[in-house]
Amino acid sequence: MALGPGFEWFVAWRHLRDLEKKSRRTLALGVTALILAALCLLAVRFSAHLPFLRRAHDAGFGGEWLESRPTLLIENLKTTGVIAAIAGVVLTILGVLFATFTVFTAFSIFGVFLGTCAPIIALSVMSGFEADLKTKIRATKADIVVSTADDRPFTDWQAVQKRFAGIPEIVASMAYIESEVIIKHETNPSGMGIVLRGIDAKAAPKVLDLARTLRQGRVAYLDHPADIPADEAELLQPIPGPPDPAGEGEDRGPRPRAVDPTPRPVLPGILLGEELFEHTLRVYVGSDVDIACPLCGVGPSGPMPKLKSFRVAGHFYTGMYEFDSKLAYVSLADAQKFLGMQGEIT
Repeated sequence: MALGPGFEWFVAWRHLRDLEKKSRRTLALGVTALILAALCLLAVRFSAHLPFLRRAHDAGFGGEWLESRPTLLIENLKTTGVIAAIAGVVLTILGVLFATFTVFTAFSIFGVFLGTCAPIIALSVMSGFEADLKTKIRATKADIVVSTADDRPFTDWQAVQKRFAGIPEIVASMAYIESEVIIKHETNPSGMGIVLRGIDAKAAPKVLDLARTLRQGRVAYLDHPADIPADEAELLQPIPGPPDPAGEGEDRGPRPRAVDPTPRPVLPGILLGEELFEHTLRVYVGSDVDIACPLCGVGPSGPMPKLKSFRVAGHFYTGMYEFDSKLAYVSLADAQKFLGMQGEIT
């Protein structure tokens, strides 16, 4: 007599389930923890409208404590809510398993659940980090970089670029030149080392994603430096008024700064990283900075430093400290002329 698969499943189910000893205490404890987590998170969400806090503050009871440490109370409620939510989810899952299967079966199923959940979460987090890191790197680096062997001068780059233009799979290509220089400003006279990169302003938004990372200014200012607006610091800086005619020596306050009719000299534009722009140099769009190259000049005794002024045309934010603190963009022609590499690229 042959037995069908239904009978085998019936026998297995009878061994897995415990119909006589069902316990729902773990399930009730998990639901209670979830309710506690919901109350704590709701209290954090509507902390400004809690009635007992408002009554205590109006009556003067506990007012100094609530005013001096309100953030501590909210943070404790938030931490309690998160811990209760995690414990509630775990206990609820165990409670459902205990109410359906035996203790050993429930722990076995829960162990399999944790064993598969942990690597899935880890792979998801790592995939998110990888995608974010690739996005930040691609904002400053191209997917493929072509260079010459043995550090030979790259002089035939225009012919190579024309060959790339005929390949349909290549969206855009851009020639660039890169060198380590020193940047200085009045707020940082000692200077600091950065990476100066000369780029093609027309192709850069397609290759480097500058349209997304640029916070202020325009990439077109690199090709048209005369369009760079005036320095905001000079426009905002007041000049002191004349002393009081009564002889008391009091200052009447600042007066608007007179506009200098002399036009400013046109300087090549430069785009700075966010950290370099705001914290290291503390400059504005339109400020003038000095770029020094230790070995770019030629003197009677050999190589000598070369100094040139640039005008800040904007700043960008990539999200990576290495790029935002040590990277600056100028036009390719200005970089070649400053570095003494006419007709060459990196």
